[in-house]
Amino acid sequence: MAESTEGEEVAVPISRVTAELLTGQSKSNAVQLIDFDLAKCYGDDKKNSLMLICGNCKCKVMKPGTGTLTDKEFFLPDMTTKYAIGTEPAGETIKDHWLVVDMFHFENVGFSRSVEDLKYLICADCEVGPIGWHKTGNPNEFYIACTRVKYALE
Repeated sequence: MAESTEGEEVAVPISRVTAELLTGQSKSNAVQLIDFDLAKCYGDDKKNSLMLICGNCKCKVMKPGTGTLTDKEFFLPDMTTKYAIGTEPAGETIKDHWLVVDMFHFENVGFSRSVEDLKYLICADCEVGPIGWHKTGNPNEFYIACTRVKYALE
């Protein structure tokens, strides 16, 4: 699909067109992002109280009440760098994650191919990641790193 700007046609990504059709608004104003403060992102039950949003394309990753805050250290590669096979990736060890017990509770998450027993979680819309991880030996444990997503009111 193309938009016209003073006689010129401009290409528009199909994901943006779909988002505009479904929400009735453009993706840029579809959500109101909240400044990150982990203490304000969950309630007494440790469930996420805010919508989790992709930091790149702003699509919904997970609805409120879906994940449980857990303290589990895990190394995730940097989100912006590609690596040659056989090289050690740069990244960070992240301690705080949202644990999700069913992959169908996500709104918009994709999975990488398995590397041994590990799959990385990415945004299914823009394919940026990893935003989390999943060990295939634990079929009911999916983790989203708290610092790899943005937060918004539903």
